[in-house]
Amino acid sequence: MTIALLVSLFSTMGGVLGTYNQIQTALSLEGNNLYSSQSVDVDEKPSTIRDALEKAGANARVFRDLTNDGTVRAVMEFGRPSPLPLHSGRQLGSSSDRGALVGADVEVTTDKGRKSYVFQGVSYPVVGHLGLHAESLLSRAVLLKGADLFDGDGKARMVVDGPDVADILQGYSVTPATHDGGTDRRTNIDFVSPVLLGFGWALTVVGSVVTRLLAASYGRRLCAVRFQLGHQRVRILAASTARLLLGAAGPLLLVCVITLTRSPPVQSAGSILWNTLAPATLIVVSFVLASARTIWRKPSWA
Repeated sequence: MTIALLVSLFSTMGGVLGTYNQIQTALSLEGNNLYSSQSVDVDEKPSTIRDALEKAGANARVFRDLTNDGTVRAVMEFGRPSPLPLHSGRQLGSSSDRGALVGADVEVTTDKGRKSYVFQGVSYPVVGHLGLHAESLLSRAVLLKGADLFDGDGKARMVVDGPDVADILQGYSVTPATHDGGTDRRTNIDFVSPVLLGFGWALTVVGSVVTRLLAASYGRRLCAVRFQLGHQRVRILAASTARLLLGAAGPLLLVCVITLTRSPPVQSAGSILWNTLAPATLIVVSFVLASARTIWRKPSWA
């Protein structure tokens, strides 16, 4: 029971820390009009930028203004860029289908319960709503996705955003984008959050290791009895591991379900599962290694 509770505790910590990190990233993007501090301005053909990013395997986005005031922008994504701040719906994804992300104050059309945003006579299905809350700095922003939005052979002014995009686009007309000065300069994002995340992950790792030591210690006497009864070492190890997994499976499943249902749409289900299952996986792997060392060491531990 104690081990199951500890597994649940550290899995919960992993899920919470992962969600907190994604929310802080999304909050920074929201305060800077969806641009990070790594964004760069480019004046180049869209096809040229597309080829460069695809060749480099970059995790990036390319933005292009479609209106003079910049409220409506086209976007194309490469790899797995940081999730955009949403309070409902889903991310645009990597498919080539048309889609739109709109703020809460943007006028949309509704047909048979499906919302769409119409731009220059073309309808874009609304898949998500920008901003961590309905009342946000992005309440009037619109992002459109569509292959034809970046057509044309002429050069265009765009913003490319993602890790190391300035290095990837060396040799092109690239200048640092002046899009910061918003929430990314807040103390809790710049200084406090990295400290909290570092301390939290360190505590999760240390706690997971201590948990596996406790689990191995609790099961040592039972392993010794089974060994004296003539059970094979492999069977003893398998039975001990199965007992640990069965005891932790229920609470761990509950933690995963709660985290998936309560997390805002700023991270994928895969990311949530990884953050919650990683501590439990560390505990199980460490337990197996520690138990194997105990069972196979000589002289006999019995």
